[in-house]
Amino acid sequence: MTHDFSKVIEKLLACRAALIFTHVNMDGDAVGSSAALCLAMRKLGKECYILKEDKLGDYLRFLVPEGLFTDLGADGSVTVPGGSVPYSWELSIAVDMGSDSRLERRKDAFYSAPASVCVDHHPAQGEFADCRVVDRDCPAAALLVYELIKELNVEIDREMADLLYAGIITDTGSFKYENSGPEAHRAAAELIELGARYELLSLKLLDTHALETLRVEDTAMERAETVCGGRGIVSYITLADLERCGARPENAETAIDRLRVLKTAELAAVLKEREPGVYKLSARSKLTGLARELALRFGGGGHAKASGATLEMPLEQAYGAVKAACEELLEGAEESL
Repeated sequence: MTHDFSKVIEKLLACRAALIFTHVNMDGDAVGSSAALCLAMRKLGKECYILKEDKLGDYLRFLVPEGLFTDLGADGSVTVPGGSVPYSWELSIAVDMGSDSRLERRKDAFYSAPASVCVDHHPAQGEFADCRVVDRDCPAAALLVYELIKELNVEIDREMADLLYAGIITDTGSFKYENSGPEAHRAAAELIELGARYELLSLKLLDTHALETLRVEDTAMERAETVCGGRGIVSYITLADLERCGARPENAETAIDRLRVLKTAELAAVLKEREPGVYKLSARSKLTGLARELALRFGGGGHAKASGATLEMPLEQAYGAVKAACEELLEGAEESL
């Protein structure tokens, strides 16, 4: 797998300072790929930070060195971590993000820079950067960033190897998804040779959950409903559920994984209330692209088998619409399981 990073590299090397943007509700690939690139930029002598607007999940905190992330101010300003002087940058870098809709409140900040680039593996949903390297067949953004860092001739230390390996195992489901081809395995082997702590990373990212997470998953399972004779399964999680479980929004992220393992289910969907009347849809499918088709119906997108969207409407209306859409999509699709 090779890509033409020449134009991206030209902009990376030309800038004095850069700001990296990744999608909201950051997962291991978003964090791993953006943090590894941020460290590479600093090794090149560039000033670089990652701008976020939501909290980093507790399960990811062990992975990220201090001082990489900065938050968007209430007034839309950006400051260096621990400082008060507004941060000034010439290049905005989008990583693991197929649409500027995933920037949400940071959109103005992204477009305020005179230049921008994007490195991503999602199906493109509009051109939103001056220069883009997008490969929708690549299993993880971390794999693209790994290739980019090697093209930049930056030495990859153990810290960076950990971050890149974390990104790859997150988006390949620890190499069990269809996208886990030879390139992913070869890159993983190389990163292990560079010091990636594969056993620790797999344990912490994939096989360790807080009690609050298990309680939220149980809540989603208890109220789950099947559609089309079990070919689909849907559920929801409210803010009241999170409060009752002593949980935070991040504790609801794995609920979709519990639902998708139902033996007969090709399509799984979960609505998660993020603020009153605002629900994040997570959709997963096994052998078809129905997850993305479902997300697209609600203005979202993503990968063929892992996608999401945002619905702003009362729960009863949102849940009813998602359930009906699942039924319609499954009725129009051949049985895959």
